[in-house]
Amino acid sequence: MNHGELRTKVYDHFKGILEKAKARRNELGPYTGAEKELLVNTIQVYEMDNEDFWDLMKKDFATQQFQSFCSATGVPQEQPRETLWAILDEIRKATIGLNKALLEHDKTFEKYDFDATLSAPWSHPEWARPDPGLNPTEVARGPSETASGPLLSVLFEQRKNEAEQTGQWTLKLVNDYQVWTDLLIELQGDRPCPSPEFLEPMWA
Repeated sequence: MNHGELRTKVYDHFKGILEKAKARRNELGPYTGAEKELLVNTIQVYEMDNEDFWDLMKKDFATQQFQSFCSATGVPQEQPRETLWAILDEIRKATIGLNKALLEHDKTFEKYDFDATLSAPWSHPEWARPDPGLNPTEVARGPSETASGPLLSVLFEQRKNEAEQTGQWTLKLVNDYQVWTDLLIELQGDRPCPSPEFLEPMWA
């Protein structure tokens, strides 16, 4: 797979995420001031240097993002070190574009454009009201998300506690990290993180 093919797969994957997120926002209405600030802060965090960003977020999160992307696009998980970093870089850049696009979409709530077609209401099965008799975890998790492992929220909290206890981060960085992880879980769900062993060489 050459770089152009990779970017096409990344584009298609994140375009799908964007359309679902925009449809969900059409149901909920415009972002609050705090939610918009969350998006802006997320963009700032992701605009770090590629390796610095993934080192900040730690291997478990990088593994989850990489495996989720590969599962959704059919990209083989076995890749040379250089290709692994290239894929993670494209994921990082696409996430910046995703959040910027969500901010632009939010502006459409501020006016009416009668030259454009207003999107019809849209509901995704993922957001349908669950059957009261079902376990909430079973409703939220799709067939492809049955991997065992700690939830992203647990990993994020552990990482933040570690940074606070050891004084690795400034207060602003701690706050930015919390803001960003909250937004990520809102967009992608609180998913279990599989074993990160295959990314070990990247952190060696």
